[in-house]
Amino acid sequence: FQGRVDEAILAYKQISELASDDSDLLVRGLALMGAGRAAKEAVLDQNSSYYRDGLNYFAHANEIFTSINAEKPQADLYLQVASSAVNAGDSLTSTQYFQKTIDLSMRKEFYPTLALAHSRLAISILSKSKIEESMSFINKAAEYLKKATNAGYSRAQLLIDKGTIELARQDLPSAFDTLNQAMGWFQADHNGRHFELYRARISGLLFMTTKLTGQDKDSAQHFMHYQQL
Repeated sequence: FQGRVDEAILAYKQISELASDDSDLLVRGLALMGAGRAAKEAVLDQNSSYYRDGLNYFAHANEIFTSINAEKPQADLYLQVASSAVNAGDSLTSTQYFQKTIDLSMRKEFYPTLALAHSRLAISILSKSKIEESMSFINKAAEYLKKATNAGYSRAQLLIDKGTIELARQDLPSAFDTLNQAMGWFQADHNGRHFELYRARISGLLFMTTKLTGQDKDSAQHFMHYQQL
């Protein structure tokens, strides 16, 4: 997995270097954000080199977005920083950037990003004592998505987070249905995009769900899919 992350980071960095003209600033910024997003997937704690490198890529991308007033990718970037900080256990940074995401997205009516900010915030506070609070954030995210158009990707991501919380609250039938809805979207044809990381995550969650309900054959199949991805 780490090797694939490294390959993705290198590819995004190469794209950013090729986008050397001033007319390519948006492409350069998006590529740098892509490098940070790839690094985020390998972040385990605050001492991780992936965390430090990712924050550096995000900072450079943010400078570009600010210089060209690209507020939509900037809102997406804030959410990526918050998510990376959650992975690292950096609560101060995650809180700061969740708020920046929500403030900008609310002001500019970027409803898919606003919804995902609440969805990821729900996962970040998920614990046995805060399961219902987490679900309230999921419900708020779903309300924001009702105001969005062409938000299938965001809805599918929301379903993963919702299924995760339903699994945590031991609502296994709901978790199974929700996660299968998410898998259905990610398995569909999306112009050659395969979403392997998302499908692996869902397979892992379905493995746990079916294992807990005693569906040993299904759980073994989901685990095999997880390993293949």
